[in-house]
Amino acid sequence: MSDLRRIIGQLGQALDQIEPKLAWDDLPLAALEELKVTIDDVRTSLLAYMEAPSAGEYNSARRTFRLRRANQVCQSVLATVATGAVKTRSPGAIELREIAEEMLEKLEALT
Repeated sequence: MSDLRRIIGQLGQALDQIEPKLAWDDLPLAALEELKVTIDDVRTSLLAYMEAPSAGEYNSARRTFRLRRANQVCQSVLATVATGAVKTRSPGAIELREIAEEMLEKLEALT
């Protein structure tokens, strides 16, 4: 347990060191995206550990959490689209449509 506390402390220190170095005019976007993905992955893992009834059910809890989070994000995006605030020809909307179509195909193949 002391190793975990040490790692958590180091992570907090690293984040504290990163923040003041970020300048709005020179943001390293690729590195920030990588950091975001890493933090999201750690967060997902932590929540799965906390929700799993036993160590053997960790992977199932992680999948369940990821699907639940994906559903929440999709519902939020759907609500935004319904307001008309999303331009259907924007790169993000086009990419989202392609991903949604592929996901639908994969889900339909499962049934």
